[in-house]
Amino acid sequence: MKTNKILMSAFALTVVFASLTSCGKDDPAAPLPQIGGYDNAGQVGKTDLVAYWPMDVDGKESISGTAPSQVAGATFEA
Repeated sequence: MKTNKILMSAFALTVVFASLTSCGKDDPAAPLPQIGGYDNAGQVGKTDLVAYWPMDVDGKESISGTAPSQVAGATFEA
């Protein structure tokens, strides 16, 4: 019985500690860190890149500038 109380107390403390420390507010103005020396996906293999779609609302391809005549069912989240 004593062991159960100790285990339940330890579990409760763990849950309380995790709930208080797991969430934090991110600074939206802070710049994102570089990944492998690149700032965005368009920089990776740029010399050999043939096409790149940045997933903007209009569906326009960045390198050639071509765009679809119609974009059906595409939705984007901020």
